[in-house]
Amino acid sequence: MIRPLNILIASALLACGPTPPTLPDVAASAEETQPLAVGAAAPDVLLRNASGTEIRLHDLVKDQPAVLVFYRGGWCPYCSEQLQGLRDIQEPLNELGASLIAVSPDKPETFGETVSELKLGYQVVSDSSMDAARGFGIAFQVDGTTLIKYRTFGIDLNEASGFDHNVLPVPSVFVVGTDATIAYVHSDPDYRVRPNPQDILAATREALTH
Repeated sequence: MIRPLNILIASALLACGPTPPTLPDVAASAEETQPLAVGAAAPDVLLRNASGTEIRLHDLVKDQPAVLVFYRGGWCPYCSEQLQGLRDIQEPLNELGASLIAVSPDKPETFGETVSELKLGYQVVSDSSMDAARGFGIAFQVDGTTLIKYRTFGIDLNEASGFDHNVLPVPSVFVVGTDATIAYVHSDPDYRVRPNPQDILAATREALTH
């Protein structure tokens, strides 16, 4: 049951209405996103590694293709399940000559807790500014009603990202070649729909051998 104080907070937030977009290239909803297609060039955006150091996406893929997995944050149980499942294909991907990189909307300090808790052995980078999500066409504005629901469960997107944009990525997988060309895409507005890790492995193998 929601506590009375939470009801008052929720009512005040509802009075403000849905949060308007604060960044360009952000869809009004997950259903309205337009992910980059196979054959498109991946944007050369800045990301941050676990230590907070900036690194360009093209530098991450220049020596070997990468499987980029965008997820919604460490607070999302569907994402945690997906991130854990990806551990099973890290070695096979490496054998194919590809790296596995999870792209988090959380700031490095926040996603570091996820990496530690889930014992992830592959690279995780921060896209808390949402530059990469916007560049890949998967960024969307979280509406006011959903923000209220998240906050009643103790989920604070601003605290997790360090920004006040209230933008999330549609969970997506992109295989990007060393020439920064996208070779595979899976993006579904329904956050509960995630590709099976073995399907990602098979798709990567297919993309890199043809």
